[in-house]
Amino acid sequence: MSATGGPKYGHLANVDSKYEPALKQIQDGFDELWKLPLPEMRARMLSTPPQLPEDSPKDLIIQDRRVPVSDGTEVEIRSYSSPNRSKKSVLYYVSHGGGIALSNALVVLIWTSRLTA
Repeated sequence: MSATGGPKYGHLANVDSKYEPALKQIQDGFDELWKLPLPEMRARMLSTPPQLPEDSPKDLIIQDRRVPVSDGTEVEIRSYSSPNRSKKSVLYYVSHGGGIALSNALVVLIWTSRLTA
């Protein structure tokens, strides 16, 4: 947070005019969540499915796998692909190294869903 109480680098971004009317409602909702004890906050986050943009593909192929890394430990990976992929399709790699403490891996679907269209 910055000294003004907003996001540290918030001054570098312009709020989209379509998003601006909902901004206070979203912030108020998160303010209420942050007041809860962590177990209750996590339970609430998990009970609310992520909202995908309307133009997101609905027919994604989602695969979860465990793969070994250099020290032999297995890590879980999730891949999203389009049923229309071809040999010329592009691979887009996202690594989320911080763990997901308040929700689950479905939130990543929001970030990647448009890329598989």
